[in-house]
Amino acid sequence: MKTAKFQFIVIFSVCGITGGEVAAQQPFWQRVDSVERFSWSVAFGDAGEIFTADGKSGVYKSINDGRHWAAANEGLVNRTVHDMYFDAAGRLFAATNDGVFRSDDRAEHWTRASAGLPEGPVHVLASGGDDTLFALPGMRVYRSINAGNRWDLIGPPGTAPCSGVCVTGSGVLIVSTDDTLYRSTDAGATWRVCHARPRETFLPPIVDTRGVVYTAANFGKVLLSGDEGITWTTLYPGLGHISVLAAGSDGYLYSSMYAAKGLVRSNDGAATWTDVPASDSPGSEYTTRIAMDPQGRLITCDHFDGVFRYAPDFSFKEPLRGRALYYELPTMALSRLAISDSGSMAVLPEHDGLFRSNDGGITWIPTDVSFPQSWGNRVFVGGARHSMYVVSSDSLYISTDGAATWHAAPAPADTYTTVRPLQSGTLLLGSRQWIYRSTDQGATWNVVTQSAGPHSVIGIAQDTRGDVYALVDANRLLVSTDDGNTWLIRASTGFDGSYTKIACGAAGRVYAVKGMGPVVAASDDGGATFRSANTGMSPNELTAFSTDAQGRVFAAGAWWVSGGVYISADFGASWRKQNSGFYSVEYQWAFEPGVMDLVRGPAGRMYALTDSGLYCGSDWPLGVDKSKAQPANIGHVYPNPFRSGTTVTWTLERKQHVDVQVFDLLGRRVASLASGMFAAGTHSIPFTGSGLPQGSYFVRIGTADRSRLFMIVKQ
Repeated sequence: MKTAKFQFIVIFSVCGITGGEVAAQQPFWQRVDSVERFSWSVAFGDAGEIFTADGKSGVYKSINDGRHWAAANEGLVNRTVHDMYFDAAGRLFAATNDGVFRSDDRAEHWTRASAGLPEGPVHVLASGGDDTLFALPGMRVYRSINAGNRWDLIGPPGTAPCSGVCVTGSGVLIVSTDDTLYRSTDAGATWRVCHARPRETFLPPIVDTRGVVYTAANFGKVLLSGDEGITWTTLYPGLGHISVLAAGSDGYLYSSMYAAKGLVRSNDGAATWTDVPASDSPGSEYTTRIAMDPQGRLITCDHFDGVFRYAPDFSFKEPLRGRALYYELPTMALSRLAISDSGSMAVLPEHDGLFRSNDGGITWIPTDVSFPQSWGNRVFVGGARHSMYVVSSDSLYISTDGAATWHAAPAPADTYTTVRPLQSGTLLLGSRQWIYRSTDQGATWNVVTQSAGPHSVIGIAQDTRGDVYALVDANRLLVSTDDGNTWLIRASTGFDGSYTKIACGAAGRVYAVKGMGPVVAASDDGGATFRSANTGMSPNELTAFSTDAQGRVFAAGAWWVSGGVYISADFGASWRKQNSGFYSVEYQWAFEPGVMDLVRGPAGRMYALTDSGLYCGSDWPLGVDKSKAQPANIGHVYPNPFRSGTTVTWTLERKQHVDVQVFDLLGRRVASLASGMFAAGTHSIPFTGSGLPQGSYFVRIGTADRSRLFMIVKQ
């Protein structure tokens, strides 16, 4: 049986064990592909479609078994989707933060289907058979018998929020709340308590293929009823704290424990459990949903890492839609990032494969493209609209749909070194001898550097005026002022050393970079004269170099040779390290990330691909701290110590997002008290500590401005 693995560093290094406020300066780098958690959900169409939602960016649809995904959000007013359901009539329902929406054309268009529901979020959708659908907006259960056109409140009584509902084969309704199970035999007209256990929390009830009803409670207890909820038996199978319980179409029960690697399953009515093969791998520690697709393949959703699918024989599992880069990429050592002008993103790892994002880098989708295994000096760049380009030593690949599909361009026979799309749409291809030019997206090519003689091209860049510079062998510059059509050798002074990169800034500034050293040379006159530009820079090797729309210059090193990012706000005259915001628990003891690529994205903002995910640079001038405006006054917890309960209170001077979590001394989250937008003013929320043993815990109140950590004691 697999055991939970916890990391002591999670809470103590991030939050700091103090009782005082932590004034949080606005970090320069902000994680793009990370939120606290995702509300992943999945649904299956009757024509082979797969629908997924991540709880942040809406619904995505795949019509080819999960190989490619497309956003499907037209008409979906709120894209925070918590649950989905595809009914027998081919209608897709989405439970959002703004009620229920329905699509009658397989997610091509959405319309609101919330009449009768209270305003606010709906977290759970469940089928009642035929056209009956149940929605749980919080405290009560609502039912619709006409495809969501009208919802009616059906109960049950009580004051605790409802967590789940199931329908037995004979139509009996079983509803779970925090500590009570309710039963109705007349479609919700009347309810009876069928099981109650104070100070416990029941998971949503489920029904297996034999008609047995199951739920789970605190500390690994499984409850089952063979008579549709009239009587219940409690089992103690030795599991940890169960986070999800599901019944598969194969007759097995499946379960996952909080913060424990892998899944377990049972085929004897929850009495004994065995490990699910291939489940002890990335994307299995925070499983919140388990289902089976129409082909009988197990599907799991992980709060942090996405949606996974198992092979029919459980020999392996694969990511269908993923969030984080660090677990999906075979290695980050030589990974490259490309961003098109329209904002499409893709990451190319060292080996075969590619990952793309069409929601600004929030979620990442594996793509089944196959590139050559021997890359040599590979280059990966984005272009106009949704175009992207990959070049290896013997081939050029082009995508015009944001990296979803690729084709090999009929490039001339040569050994290629680089590729550069220009502002006009012209494409330049560098080789060991020449620069080739195409004005029809790689269909035809012309050699354009005959007058300058054969040169091995190292890199090509274009400045804001449209002039194009090519760094070639013997540390020489070729310059074109007519969109790469004709080229001249520029006689440059102060230009020496083995330069490996070239970049352009504003007003004709040119930067040449020596990979080892480091040595950065800068020119303010279009490459005529160069000066050394290294003051304040210390890494021995630069892995990436770029400029943003503000004229700032970014240089990055890999972690094993003093990593992180250096920024110059004075055109390379001086540099300073800028890694604020990079640190996260993934780094463990390394406080400087390995940066594999720096790419200017839409609006000129800088993106850094690191060994722990993708980050975006702040868009305000270097050195300005916006966090000093309207700080939050984070409050207190009282009483402390407490027996039956305590109250967490905080005060805001402006409307903003507040996150209130409770952790044990090992850094494990034991309760989530609040996570959402709160208006200016004072707010309070009770915490009973129900189900928790006596001892010490930490309450963390966090906003964008400040955070505070309190130690509390339950007696």
